[in-house]
Amino acid sequence: MFEIMLLKINYHKVVGSLLLLFPLLLTVQATPLLWSEQLLWLENFVIAGGVLLVMASVFLSGKMRWNLMDWLVALWWAYVMLQGYLQSSYPCSYEMVTYSCLFALYLLLRFADSYFAIDESFIENLILVATSYEIVLGLWQLFLGSSLHPLYRVTGSFYNPGPYAAYVAMGVSIVITRLANYNPLVKSDKYIRGVYLLLLFVGMLVLAISGSRAALLALLIVVIWQYRLLVRKYIWYVLLAIITVGGIFLYVKFGSAMGRVVIWYQSLSLIAQHGVFGSGIGSFCGEYGETLRLFFSEQSHVDAFAAYADVVDYAFCDIFQVGVEQGLIGLLLALSIVALVLRSERGTSKGMFACMLVLFVFSLFSYPFQLLPFQVIGVILLAKVSGGVIMELGLSKKANVVLLALMSFFCWLGLDFTQKHVEARVSSQKCVLFSDAVFIKENYQLLDFCCQDKNFLFGFSKMLQSAGRYMDSNAMLLKGIKISNDPMFWVLMGNNFRSMKMLDDAIRCYDVADEMLPNRLYPLYKKMLLWQERGNVTQAKKCAGELLRRVPKRSSSAVKDMQAEACRILNVHQ
Repeated sequence: MFEIMLLKINYHKVVGSLLLLFPLLLTVQATPLLWSEQLLWLENFVIAGGVLLVMASVFLSGKMRWNLMDWLVALWWAYVMLQGYLQSSYPCSYEMVTYSCLFALYLLLRFADSYFAIDESFIENLILVATSYEIVLGLWQLFLGSSLHPLYRVTGSFYNPGPYAAYVAMGVSIVITRLANYNPLVKSDKYIRGVYLLLLFVGMLVLAISGSRAALLALLIVVIWQYRLLVRKYIWYVLLAIITVGGIFLYVKFGSAMGRVVIWYQSLSLIAQHGVFGSGIGSFCGEYGETLRLFFSEQSHVDAFAAYADVVDYAFCDIFQVGVEQGLIGLLLALSIVALVLRSERGTSKGMFACMLVLFVFSLFSYPFQLLPFQVIGVILLAKVSGGVIMELGLSKKANVVLLALMSFFCWLGLDFTQKHVEARVSSQKCVLFSDAVFIKENYQLLDFCCQDKNFLFGFSKMLQSAGRYMDSNAMLLKGIKISNDPMFWVLMGNNFRSMKMLDDAIRCYDVADEMLPNRLYPLYKKMLLWQERGNVTQAKKCAGELLRRVPKRSSSAVKDMQAEACRILNVHQ
């Protein structure tokens, strides 16, 4: 009888653990930023898993007891949905669908854990396997293949080395905790220790190649936490080492560090400006462009910080991005969840806690939780940690089943919506490659599905411009300005006004583009040519002198050509 019960328990654990395989598999695939096939597969998984759990709940014992973490997650999701509905000035359909799917995944995994008792060590092992795959892929890219970014040699399944380094750091953090708890008296541990040491060495190698300081800092925090008793003993030596390494990192990538300072300052300004409710879901890029323009309206800011500013898609601190878009309410909910996670140290395995610590520290300097793979991993870890949080507020088993069924039903309703957006994204990538007017009709059909794709909007506006439809082109550019802080949207709008002989409007557009990023010479160059075209030699010479005075963010043949033209104008009109 006891053996039968043991088999049953093991069977339950196996079933629960298998539920994690599919979502974790999605995290090691190259995932586009918007409307990816992986999101579609995740929705299908949530629907199928929800239906199976609802059916199995009739025969299985156990009940999910809602605790403080569960209520906070549910409240945060409800608040985000309400924000997306009430503050609709920015397109945010992708965020609404993604966050709803992630919340449904959270509920699914919480229910699965209550029925099948998912093993923490199994989650750690899955992450180690996934990390090993990413390390091997990175080494292959380094020596034999090519990465997904033309400027970096190693990116793994990601389009940038930063997120790749964060993924590898998760696995390395688990290795660090397991090596710290190595038992030399157990013979099998000796062989496993060799595997861990190899994984640690290779993992640190690819982290060094990736050049991610945030990932290395996150691992340093994990080491300090794991060996905190030893650190206290040698605290002054540790502090000296941290200051030295930190100074080296700052010196090596000073421009990148100052760029983050600019982004964080603007983010804090936006949080203070929009207060309690924020600027709206999906609004960060557009709001950042406007606040950056106001910031550089003062010459002292231009002289001190213009060289470090650039076009960004994220706040490079997930907490700040939440604060900008969701206001103080969203920020409070997010920080409350983080606080509960950090307090769960004693009730969580060291490997899982180290993994969450890496993600949290990394998210303070980068944007992991804006990417679907890390959102899925975050939900998996959070769902498991939630089971150990106290202050339970239970719902009946029937109410839990109804809630899971409703979330699966809502995912099913949104399946066709997601499918159309995924197909539109694939089609738009082909259409914007051409500037022929024959594709204008097709692009208008895709517009409603691609309104959050800045590359599509910019390409479509250029297509309309080439067809002489300047006002229609400007309409697309105005949509793009809401979701991007790239000054080229304003430059192209100025070009359209120039073609329509609306020269004053063109000047204003060039001025806005120039104020957003003073280290970009092209808007000033276009304004210089326009003043010359209008016969205003004084203004043309003024622009030429300013262009030559400025230090561009990076030198190129195009920059040299613009500087040569500015010199020519000054020489001709001496």
